[in-house]
Amino acid sequence: DIGKYTLSLECYHEALRIYIVEFGREHVRVADTLQRIAIDLAVTEQNDQALKTFNDAIDIRERLLARDDLDVDDTIETVQSLIHTADVDLDELEDQFGSIIECYEESIPLSSKLNGPNRPGLSKMMHRLGDFYRKTRNWEDAAQKFQDALSIQQALASGEEGKVDEGEVCSILYKQGVVSLMMEEYQQAKSCFESAIYRRRTAKLKDSYAEATTLYCLGVAFFHLGGNKIAMVTFTEALRLYQEVNGKNDVLCGYALHWIGRQEVLLGNLEQAVTWYRGALTTFKDKKDVVDYAAVIKTLEFLGDAQENQDDQSQALKCYVEAIRLVRWKFEKNHPFAIELLCRSGAICEKQETTKEAIGYYIDAISVMKSCCRPNDVQLCETTEILGLLHQKEGNLPAAKDTLSEAYKLFEATKGQENERTAIAILNLGRVLDLTDDSDAAMQCFRECLRVQRNVLKSDHPDVAETLCCMGKIFAKDTTYNDAVKCFQQALSIHRNSHGDNSVQVAATLHDLAKSYQAVESFDKSIVCFKESMRIVKSSKGDDTDSEVAEISYGMALSHVANDNYQASIACFKETLRLWRNLAKEKNRACDVLKKLGQVYHESGDDGEAVVCFQQALDIVDDRDTYDDMLTAELLSAMGRSLAATGHHDAAIDAYQKHIDLIKSETENRELVAESLFAMGSIYTRLGNYEDAIQHYKDCLLVRRKAFGPSDVKVARSHAQLGIVYEKDDNLKGAITSLHDALRIYQGLGEDRDTIATLKHIGGIMVKKGDLGGALEKYAEALRLTKKLFGSSDLQVAVLLHTCGTILFDRGDFVKASELFGDCVRIRRAKLGSEKTETGDTIYMLGRSLLESGEHAEARESLTEALEVLTKGEEELNIEAANCSQALGEVHNGLEDYTSAVPYFLDALPARKAHYGEESVENAETLYGLANAYLNLSRWTDALEAGVGALEIRKIVLGENALDYAESLNQVGDIQSAMSMEEEAILAFSEAIKIYSAASNRDAMTVAECLEKLGSLCISTEKISEAADHLRRALKLYTEQIGGISPKVASVLLLMGRVEAKKISLDHAIANFKQSLQISKELHDEAAVAAALYEIGVVLESGGKSGEAMECYKEALRLSRGPAATEIRARTLNRTGGIMADLEEYDEAMKAFRKGEPG
Repeated sequence: DIGKYTLSLECYHEALRIYIVEFGREHVRVADTLQRIAIDLAVTEQNDQALKTFNDAIDIRERLLARDDLDVDDTIETVQSLIHTADVDLDELEDQFGSIIECYEESIPLSSKLNGPNRPGLSKMMHRLGDFYRKTRNWEDAAQKFQDALSIQQALASGEEGKVDEGEVCSILYKQGVVSLMMEEYQQAKSCFESAIYRRRTAKLKDSYAEATTLYCLGVAFFHLGGNKIAMVTFTEALRLYQEVNGKNDVLCGYALHWIGRQEVLLGNLEQAVTWYRGALTTFKDKKDVVDYAAVIKTLEFLGDAQENQDDQSQALKCYVEAIRLVRWKFEKNHPFAIELLCRSGAICEKQETTKEAIGYYIDAISVMKSCCRPNDVQLCETTEILGLLHQKEGNLPAAKDTLSEAYKLFEATKGQENERTAIAILNLGRVLDLTDDSDAAMQCFRECLRVQRNVLKSDHPDVAETLCCMGKIFAKDTTYNDAVKCFQQALSIHRNSHGDNSVQVAATLHDLAKSYQAVESFDKSIVCFKESMRIVKSSKGDDTDSEVAEISYGMALSHVANDNYQASIACFKETLRLWRNLAKEKNRACDVLKKLGQVYHESGDDGEAVVCFQQALDIVDDRDTYDDMLTAELLSAMGRSLAATGHHDAAIDAYQKHIDLIKSETENRELVAESLFAMGSIYTRLGNYEDAIQHYKDCLLVRRKAFGPSDVKVARSHAQLGIVYEKDDNLKGAITSLHDALRIYQGLGEDRDTIATLKHIGGIMVKKGDLGGALEKYAEALRLTKKLFGSSDLQVAVLLHTCGTILFDRGDFVKASELFGDCVRIRRAKLGSEKTETGDTIYMLGRSLLESGEHAEARESLTEALEVLTKGEEELNIEAANCSQALGEVHNGLEDYTSAVPYFLDALPARKAHYGEESVENAETLYGLANAYLNLSRWTDALEAGVGALEIRKIVLGENALDYAESLNQVGDIQSAMSMEEEAILAFSEAIKIYSAASNRDAMTVAECLEKLGSLCISTEKISEAADHLRRALKLYTEQIGGISPKVASVLLLMGRVEAKKISLDHAIANFKQSLQISKELHDEAAVAAALYEIGVVLESGGKSGEAMECYKEALRLSRGPAATEIRARTLNRTGGIMADLEEYDEAMKAFRKGEPG
């Protein structure tokens, strides 16, 4: 170091001598000392000696390397390294080869200086130095030395001798090609290998081994350049040469087979590739002592990959597992080799759905990655994420949450927060948080993901749509369905733009959107989305048994059910059922579909099919490994309902009883037990077995009281149903008691609707009992509550007004009834219009009320309008119109418009006869009214026919003691009297009087009138004594009922006077006539006064007092004016004419007779 090289050399020589003595000449210290001596010699310009000394040092080092088996020109190692470059300790390589490299680097310049730059020896030194640089993986220096060696060879070729060592050149070209491969300069490598082969073949060098290796490496170059077909040719030729040289089981043959397999994969020949890989592995197995296990592991990996691509997952997994075993045997447990193998093994287990095994492989892979100090490696991020997703799939949500949280942190550290891959990581974390019911945290993740995606990606990127879908599902889960709809709509728009209208993404989003529309009750929109989703799924997958098709069909069925489109829902449920039955994992869900299908059949009225569905569902439950009591109970209850609807009452009761037996032990099932008891009560009610019905309703009531307390609404409903059965069993008292119990609870709970219904029901029963007052009170309270709840103009108010009006009508309070009917008409006209039947019914009842209250003109107006509504434009009257026509006939009779009355009765007669029957009180009523009209029109024959018809029907239907029969007798008597059928009339009136007199609720006025008419007839038939008796009774009844001063009393007194006159008791006769005269005068009834004066005149004339009689006649003529007095005026004129004739005043007599003749 201080430049004293002579002393330095002396010291080095002495050291050299000692080392040789101590260690021998073949020792590294000897070589080191020779190298130091050579350096000093070179510095002191002793170049020849220096070069010789360097060469001595190099020779010793070369021999030492050979002794330690450190051959730098190892063909097998080169071939192996092209399959997998092993990790090496570069420091160790530097220790092994650094010194010899330095020797060569020092000696080469000296050799060039002393011997010239273009000498074969110098080329070999460059070649050798390149080998050492290649060994230490100093590829650039190796390439330079090989290039320098080639340059010397080129110079020698162009020199005077023109000869080169072709073997040397080919070797250099080969090695330079290998270095170029390592430097990934594949085109350069290809050129080197091709030159080497060309020169070797041109020079006809016989080293097949070297040619094979060069071809092998050329194949690798073609492989990397994408020339797989050419690579296949070169590898195949290399294999042939290796087999020629060393036989088929040579390890190099195995490496060649490995590469041939890789080319077959790239050429799409997987089956051939598998064969080549297996051949390679067989060769490696036979050469365990020399094979590179890294190459074996890679071959197993590539074989597994090929088998995966053949969809032979099991064989692929065996390859990976064997490779992992070799890694752990030949290398350390956490060697990087294992990472890819573990990940591939996990992926296969995922495909095979052996999730636990997959999780194990991924956990091991992550452990290896972390031990290899790769904390921010992307593969570590992705594998951690996959592991989290597998934990999620396995249902281990806490582990999934922790693992995906770690994956998100790894991505954030590796990729940064504002990165699309980081966004996906937080999206996956959000999904698992959602599954743990931490919706708020999940939504935070989704919102953050959406924010990042919108910043990093375009707003219409497919990943944005995926996040929006996740947010939509959270909104749907939290029942904020309108927000869910918005998210799915945005996602749908993005998916359509990104993937097209017929993509599976669009189908899935439409499915989610359909379910959200369903939740907001937009069922038509949901059906449209379901149908479009179904169309896309079927067209894209072409598999009509796909579970997704079944899910869509199921959802669509539910929307059709909500729309009451039972036929469409049934078709969808059947399609779902067919698909799920074909899918093993969904067979249990078929039970749910059968249950819902049965419910739809029930709602649509096809309970026979419903029973079949429920039974099939029960069979599925029975076949399960675990028995589901509650589901079985639910199905039994549903089956009981449908069996009852189909009339299989015993089977229904049996199903309900099984339902009760299955669940009655659990307190929380009390209401379910009560519902079945209630249903059984309904069945017994339908069968008319009221005793068992009442018992089951009582049991239901008891259970509900225990479950809910005595004042619960369900207890009230049990009371109400019990009341219904009591009513059916004719126990009206029990019915009212139970309904009052229900009413008390409803009123206490403020359940106005149920209160109204119960009040109406109680009112109806009271009507049956004849307690119209009590019924009216209940209906009035119901009316008050209905007005409060719905307003005074609601149609329900109209219904109650009509009901209350009808009760008042039946009670005879026609004025109040007409007021309520009038209010009802106003509501129904406003809400329904005048043309509706309900409006017509009320107008009809209004008309009848007005008729009964004597308001004939108003009644005629209402009934005419009602008839127009009720006829509905038809020629033949329906029964409602016929009844209205009947009432109009009665109105016109009351208005004395008998001509108009007749057509109404005749129109009503056929319909009422057809509806009520020929022998019915209604038919008799019409005939009675028609007879009255005919009677007053003097159509005696028609009147008698109609009257007798009514009489005969009433006798048959009502019996001979009925007041209506008496009324008909009375009418027939009037007709017979008018037809001068006095004897028949007397019989009719006599029979009527007997019936009237015997009736407890007789009308005294009607009896009196009948006695009066009977008395008049007895006078005509000279039955004076009977006449006197009848008239006395009539007078007594009239006087009691209406007092002494009345037209009726005056009329009877007049008849009694005639009786006395017939008896020649003239004084008594005149007394009766005068009494009648006085009453008529007080009543200012001139016609009646004239009649009394006439009778007095007749008696006076018969007593010879013609003058006094003439005075009476004259006064009678003066007073007998108007149509009502026509008859009495005519009689009086005839009497005056007779007196004039007796007095021989014939002219005056003729005048009187002529005036009297028209009467």
